[in-house]
Amino acid sequence: MASTPSPLAHTLLWEQPTDPVTVSIPKPMADSRVGLALWHALPKRAVVYTVHPGSLSHGAVAAFDEVLSINGVAVESALQAVATIRELAAQGPRINTRAAEE
Repeated sequence: MASTPSPLAHTLLWEQPTDPVTVSIPKPMADSRVGLALWHALPKRAVVYTVHPGSLSHGAVAAFDEVLSINGVAVESALQAVATIRELAAQGPRINTRAAEE
């Protein structure tokens, strides 16, 4: 069963858009995991559900950030974002995100 966004998440995702920012997440090896999970309830968007503490993504992205593109390629779904990040070689993705307002 997929979770639905809370009222706070709804406000952060749809009512307070921010300017996109680009972050780089270094991957020491091609099979390194970046440590973020995307929201299953929003399959047509790549919205960060959680960032694992101590992971490669920790401090670069946060919950409710939306992944807009990876290495210049527009992201059209959560599945595409996951597949693209996993397929990238070492050095890692440059991720263009729209951060949630705090």
